[in-house]
Amino acid sequence: MKTCIRCVLNEKYYGIEFDDKGLCNYCRSFEPYKKRLEDKKSLNRLFRKRLDHVKGKYEYDCLLGISGGKDSSYVLYMLKNKYKLNVLTYTFDNNFLSNYAKNNIQNLIDEFGVDHFFYKPDWTFHKKTYQYMIKTQGIPCKACSIGADGTSFKFAFDKNIPMVIHGRSPAQMFRDFIPLSKDPTIPFI
Repeated sequence: MKTCIRCVLNEKYYGIEFDDKGLCNYCRSFEPYKKRLEDKKSLNRLFRKRLDHVKGKYEYDCLLGISGGKDSSYVLYMLKNKYKLNVLTYTFDNNFLSNYAKNNIQNLIDEFGVDHFFYKPDWTFHKKTYQYMIKTQGIPCKACSIGADGTSFKFAFDKNIPMVIHGRSPAQMFRDFIPLSKDPTIPFI
C-alpha cells in the first residue's frame, strides 16, 4: 500500500495523490507557505513591533480568547510572563464547555490575575449556525470559530482594545488557509 513519506496517509485516503518521490498532495499544498511560516525570527520581530506599538497605551494591551486548553493557556503564560502585557481574557461558551475546561479557565484567571468574562451566545441562533455548518461544510467546529472570532473583534472594538490574540494549534490555524484543507474529510494532522 502506497503511503506518504511525510504524513503517512495512505492511498485509501480520500483525494490523495502522490508525486514520484512519494509525497502526497496534502503535504505539497503546504510548501508555498512553509518558508514564511517557519521564519520564526521574522515573525517574532513583527509580533514585537506590533506589541511595542500598543503596549501601555490602552486599558488593556490585548484581548485573548481562552478555552482552558493547552494552546490558549500557553499563550496567556507568554503574554503575561515574557511580554508583560495587561491582558483581558474571555471565553466563548458554546454550550459544550466541560467542567474540566471551566476549572482550567478559573485556574488561569487566578494564577495570572487577569480580568475575564464569559460570553454565551443565544442558543437558538447558535444552534442554527451549527446546523448550517454541518449541512454546508460538514464541520460543526466552524460555528464556534466564527462566533468566537466575530465576538472577539466586537468586544475589542467596544472596549478599545488594540489587539486580539488567540491560542490555536497549527492545524486549527491553517485548516482554512491551505487550499486543499477545505475538504471536511481532511482530519487535523
